[in-house]
Amino acid sequence: MPPTCFGRYILLDRLAAGGMGEVFTAVPISLWGFDKFFALKRMLPGLGDNEEFLQRFRDEVQLVLPMNHPNVVQVFEVGRVGAEFFIVMELVEGRDLQQITSRLTRWRQPVELPLPAALYLVRELLAGLDYCHQHKDALGRELGVVHRDVCPANLLVSFDGAVKLADFGLALSELKLARTDPRLLLGHAGYIAPEALDQVGLDHRADIYAAGVILFELLTGQRFIATADLGAIYNLKQVRARTRPSELRAEIPRAVDELVARSVAFDPAERFATARQFHDEVQRQLAVIDPVYGGHALAETVMSRYFRPEERRRRLRALVQGVDIEGLLARQLQRQPGAQAGGDAPESVLQGDTEPMPIQALLQLELPVPAASQVVRPCRGSWPRLARPRWSARASRTSSYPTGQPQSGSWAAQESSSRRLR
Repeated sequence: MPPTCFGRYILLDRLAAGGMGEVFTAVPISLWGFDKFFALKRMLPGLGDNEEFLQRFRDEVQLVLPMNHPNVVQVFEVGRVGAEFFIVMELVEGRDLQQITSRLTRWRQPVELPLPAALYLVRELLAGLDYCHQHKDALGRELGVVHRDVCPANLLVSFDGAVKLADFGLALSELKLARTDPRLLLGHAGYIAPEALDQVGLDHRADIYAAGVILFELLTGQRFIATADLGAIYNLKQVRARTRPSELRAEIPRAVDELVARSVAFDPAERFATARQFHDEVQRQLAVIDPVYGGHALAETVMSRYFRPEERRRRLRALVQGVDIEGLLARQLQRQPGAQAGGDAPESVLQGDTEPMPIQALLQLELPVPAASQVVRPCRGSWPRLARPRWSARASRTSSYPTGQPQSGSWAAQESSSRRLR
């Protein structure tokens, strides 16, 4: 796609597309030109007059905007241009964990992820989860955050070895006003805790279970649960919880076996009590195996070896250098004669050089239904069901960013799927 204007941003290329919108690499139009790349998630315009979507959108905004942690993808801005809502996020230049594992299994010869790399990735995930689970509001009240969709597709790994948790669209917290039908299962089938299948109330131990499943898969190179059949998953989770990773990879120490067994225990009471406790145990084992292993080692041994970081960076630089700002703005004004230079002014929580709009104001906005003439482009197809099971739909390919579409099957098969954008 050619670069296009969207409010005060220029969309350079599309990273992903899903049933509810698209994710782009974007740069803001600023006084001194292009200063930083962002990931901009743009919702389809027809969703703006869907009351359930608006409530879920507000829930996610209120939860993620205050978050600031090295292992959580940061959200910088939330707003609306015309009939289209958008979220501006940190751009993680890299791949998601699902793409990484798929690449290893589809290499010239299947490659096992080094044990220190597996432990490091899960340690960083647990650091992010611990922050989220302890997240508090402005008054110091604990919010009881549960991510509910911890999976490889939502774990982004930069080419420099940084690990970041993304996509809080399904997160549960005390701020959440939109309620989910308890009969619906949300998340990826293989990573859902057994108590969710029993329709029992979830707490942070459901995220600990998902992190344990990811650790099992990284260590063994095999799926923990390889079917999406709900009738079989429940029993398979009981059987798989008794499988030791060392049975599938002999070099795995017994202490690491015990870590996995405790984290994926069928009974939540038998799991680690907190993500921090799980994190500390993983750190102890990593220190025994390779005490200096970190992001730099992951970048050298995995990211730079099996991917091409410079190719992506060169492409972005070429796109930026080829942007004709004046031409883009002129075409924008031709399409919308009443618009001012700079494109449509976004209604935003953060508006660059203008006075910021408080988050409370956004959450209390009475959002009007846009007239047909105000819709920038039509919604393709019918509106998606917002709370359908994640593994029941099909999706398109490409990105490191969650688009809300489900995956199933092997790691290699999962690479051709993207996520459902909430």
